[in-house]
Amino acid sequence: MYPDIAFMSDKAPVAGGSGVPMDMTGLLVPASLPIPTGHRACGRRHFLSLGATLALSALAPAGLAGCALFSDDITTGIGETKTIELPDGSLVELDADSAVAIDLGERLRKVTLRRGRAAVEISGNDARPFRLHYLTARMLATTKSLNRYDYVVAQIRDAQATLSVIRGAVAMRITNDGPIIYPAAGRKVFFEVDVDRLESRAAKTGDTSWRKGQLVFEDQPLGEVIADIGRYRHGSVLSMDAALNTLLFTGKFAAADTDSILTAIDTALPVACVELTPLLVMIFPT
Repeated sequence: MYPDIAFMSDKAPVAGGSGVPMDMTGLLVPASLPIPTGHRACGRRHFLSLGATLALSALAPAGLAGCALFSDDITTGIGETKTIELPDGSLVELDADSAVAIDLGERLRKVTLRRGRAAVEISGNDARPFRLHYLTARMLATTKSLNRYDYVVAQIRDAQATLSVIRGAVAMRITNDGPIIYPAAGRKVFFEVDVDRLESRAAKTGDTSWRKGQLVFEDQPLGEVIADIGRYRHGSVLSMDAALNTLLFTGKFAAADTDSILTAIDTALPVACVELTPLLVMIFPT
């Protein structure tokens, strides 16, 4: 079942509920693996150097070589953001490690988010409908009649997608007569692949702070924090216990300074952040 999202501004908002929980275990090795001794860890601990003999390939997810790659019009790399001004005056800004395709036709303006996160500010100077699509290997969602002056932030993360409404109001529904909600400005909607529901909660500062070069976390699950770090840090940050991903973390950081984020996590939470190499950080329970 694929979500179908329709944007309309003439509907009243529905009160939000709790968000759909993230399922981001990050487990690539057994959770029972002990914390390496003699290590140098992030922040108040020290770093461990294993040298060139470390077999990083043993930690790669199974089937990674078979992952499909998209051919995208516009992409950003790790730590890179990009702003595109469309001919109609609308703005599309990509967060790091994201991809969109843009199609401006005679009768329709369309932006497709293939991965990552993007902010879309709609210009009111064009009568053509503006549609925002989500598209991944496992998810297809479409929009209808995105209105003038609407400002939204769309994100895809694994099997889950979100839409933060910063300005304007939209209608969102799942196909096959699924439920409809009408999030107004200040609401953030969560939906998942093959889940016949949409859930809404209050949007947070972090939904747009990346546009100013900052990562802001407000009681955010560690699994989500790790995913955001991954947009701005080369290599991998792995949670070694699924239970750690539900720990809540708060802080405000420069997006480019991921070392500071890991140091704060190491200090604030009952975990040990262990940097085995510059491209591999493991987070263990303590």
